[in-house]
Amino acid sequence: EYEPPLALRPAEIGVLIDEKADTLDVSATIVDLAVRGYLTISEIEKKWIVGNTDYLLARTEKNDEGLMFYEQLLLASLFLAS
Repeated sequence: EYEPPLALRPAEIGVLIDEKADTLDVSATIVDLAVRGYLTISEIEKKWIVGNTDYLLARTEKNDEGLMFYEQLLLASLFLAS
């Protein structure tokens, strides 16, 4: 299969499998939103040899009207003005 069953989103499938929403479900949703063009994910170049890789998330201009409520909420929360 190359498509999710019943056109479900990654987070929905994750919750159905283990009956809880966890960080893997949130991460999958972020990647899915990027694949669908709602945000971009760029790797930040390391300035040091040690340490983890960091990523920069950037919001695109794509309208979020067609997203599910939890997707809209996550997208809005990721880009809150501080």
